[in-house]
Amino acid sequence: MLADAFVLAVRNLKQRLLRSGLTALGIIIGVTAIVAIFLISDGLENAITTQFEEIGSNTLFVLPGSGIMAGQLQQGLTQEDVDTIEKASEVENVLGYLYESGDITYGREEIFFQYIAGIEPDNVEEKISAIGLDLAEGRWFSDNEKLSVVVGSNVVEDIFDKSLGLKNRLTIKEKKFEIVGVMEEIGNNQDDSVVYMPLDTMYELFDKEDELSFISLKVKQGFDPDAVASKLERMMEKKRGNDRFEVWTSAQTLEIFGSILIIIQVVLGGIAAISLLVGALGIMNSMFTAVMERTKEIGIMKSVGATNKEILSIFLFEAGLL
Repeated sequence: MLADAFVLAVRNLKQRLLRSGLTALGIIIGVTAIVAIFLISDGLENAITTQFEEIGSNTLFVLPGSGIMAGQLQQGLTQEDVDTIEKASEVENVLGYLYESGDITYGREEIFFQYIAGIEPDNVEEKISAIGLDLAEGRWFSDNEKLSVVVGSNVVEDIFDKSLGLKNRLTIKEKKFEIVGVMEEIGNNQDDSVVYMPLDTMYELFDKEDELSFISLKVKQGFDPDAVASKLERMMEKKRGNDRFEVWTSAQTLEIFGSILIIIQVVLGGIAAISLLVGALGIMNSMFTAVMERTKEIGIMKSVGATNKEILSIFLFEAGLL
């Protein structure tokens, strides 16, 4: 009887081909959405983890104020803080950054850039490579080059209508800068859209003096990053006379991103649950309508001896096939 029920289920679905197709399409869209959502979630988690692995567990970041993005909101670090940190024997490759926003012109096209970064040219390649940032082509600017820039991969490929390359010139604050280097693609739009220039030039263009947005540094091999972070906090607090700064380890930063990622995953999981519910309701609605439309057929089957269980199996096969 189960074989007959299966044959009847297939026949009934074929007779209602349009409805069956639409119901199946709803299920397909729901399942596709679920798969895509979890792929995006896993991809985001893997990208964040990979990037922090490249930075390394012995990387520290010094930030002003109270928050990982505080450098965009308030200025609290100075070059004096860099000098204080460099006195610690446990650290190396100390590099200060100043971030500003502004318009950049290439040819007749003017684009607003969220991230224009100033960094000290002295030994910059080694210092910035220590946190996983490397050049794809060209070189870094030297101490005596005031009007040279290094740009992220997005700047040469996607931001302007025309592609850029080495020796092309960008206009910033009415000053023309030559592109001398292009960064390797990192994988996130923010870091791949940065324009780097010498720090002194940055101070002149944006009317700043001795300010920094954040500082990166490496802990030498054999030293515990957490212990070094605590030591730096004591040194800086003594020198500055205040504690309006924070020293973050890579593990702490990754933990924050992990917390944010959990929230994103919960939201995406909720969307996936809704997709599952919509798909289930689609099948329920289709089967309920099928039962209501076929009361006469059910009555005939019961009159010739079919049991409730056997009739139910037909509709279960239809739902299962969908």
